[in-house]
Amino acid sequence: MRKSRLLIAALGVMLFASCASNSKKEGSSKSSQKEENHKYLAALDEGRYDDALKILSKQKKQKKNLIRDNYDLAMLYHLTGDYAASRDLMNQTERLMDASVTKSISQGFAAAVFNENSVEYEANPYEYIYLNIFNFFNYYNAGEEDEAGVEIRRMNDKQKTYLAKYGEFLLTDDNYNADSEVQNAYTSLNINPAEINGSAPAKPTSADIFKDSPAARYMSLLLYMREGDFGNAELDAKMLHSMNESFDTKSELNISRGKGRLDVISFTDLIGRREEERIVIGPIPTFPFVINKIIVTIPDFDIEFVYPKFVHTDNSRITAVKMIVNGQEKTLSLLEDFNYAVQKDVKSKAKKAYGRSVRRSLAKKLSAVISAATAVVSAQVAAEQADNPVAIAITKAAAIAAIYALPPAIEAVDKTETADIRQVYALPGKAYASGLELEPGLYDVTVQYLSGSRVIAEKNYSKIRVRENKPTILESLL
Repeated sequence: MRKSRLLIAALGVMLFASCASNSKKEGSSKSSQKEENHKYLAALDEGRYDDALKILSKQKKQKKNLIRDNYDLAMLYHLTGDYAASRDLMNQTERLMDASVTKSISQGFAAAVFNENSVEYEANPYEYIYLNIFNFFNYYNAGEEDEAGVEIRRMNDKQKTYLAKYGEFLLTDDNYNADSEVQNAYTSLNINPAEINGSAPAKPTSADIFKDSPAARYMSLLLYMREGDFGNAELDAKMLHSMNESFDTKSELNISRGKGRLDVISFTDLIGRREEERIVIGPIPTFPFVINKIIVTIPDFDIEFVYPKFVHTDNSRITAVKMIVNGQEKTLSLLEDFNYAVQKDVKSKAKKAYGRSVRRSLAKKLSAVISAATAVVSAQVAAEQADNPVAIAITKAAAIAAIYALPPAIEAVDKTETADIRQVYALPGKAYASGLELEPGLYDVTVQYLSGSRVIAEKNYSKIRVRENKPTILESLL
């Protein structure tokens, strides 16, 4: 019996040492991944898309992040003009997204959003829609107009299948306080629930849910105009106007008989990135904790909860985009700021992310308290029952080590709690669009990017064919 207790005490010390060693190895691996990700994002921010493509292509893909990484790669191929590679990867990514989100819908999203960064990334709702917009251009820029039209129809279908169901789930209440495990943790750890509830983000409203995109409606409008379906084109124009009242939808609908129209849609900048919001509750005062009828004094400690946040500052140098055709100039209108979609997405998910973090943090904290207190009690009992000088010295050392290890063991669990701030990085930040009515024929087009009155970049496009009675679409990327 005494040997058994000595073994328990020794194992307690070994356990803390083993955890520290594993933590160092895991930290080294994460540090390497973080460094590679930093290089990738730096290349992306500097507009070095070829370098970003090389860096991301070489990174080892994790199954849980496959959708995100494939999506980023597909966007980088698109940005560098390899439309075939982008198309193939976007089609593959969309199949993965379909399977993932369909499964999540059937399970009420419970499995898809429970373990944050450890679960498969299924993409954010706005990313479902934007994928089809850019895959449209993969086909359209390659002259495959029928296939391009399929992408817009897929995009419209997603509003009926994915976005509506996702919105319903996000609006359901998440009463984490009703969980028996949470209630048990409150009681066992001497926690006041009011402190937890007071730091929770606001519950989302219907206005916070991403339902549609001005760029999506614009692309759908143009598709229907090309097909001569003016009824659906007018419906898209009305929805676009409701989202962006300053955008000129009337001109898009009215093409004079015998004329054609050239519409330019320009994508600029990069979409903003979400961050982690970390809430610290405490300190929870020192309190007695009973293990096998022995009282262990638990030192004061904090509890940390996390959820995503989005704080975006517009640092773009581009203040206007202009198209020039045959001496005619037209300033493009701001069609959509994609950062607004990220803002809505983050706000709609924050409350549920906080609730999941509360559940995990309290469970891990209670487990750490029980494990640490048990190690202290085992070491103390072994020390009291030792019957020779060597055993006494070993068990006393183990008891002291267990006591000193107790506070850091309880606090260490906070470092394991991280918010899911994953997203697709290579999406643009803004879309500008407008058009000119022209005679049918071939045209050279210049798209200028301005900062104030100064042209900071210029793209030239040759022999763009404008057809009679329908819009021609030109994508310009910077």
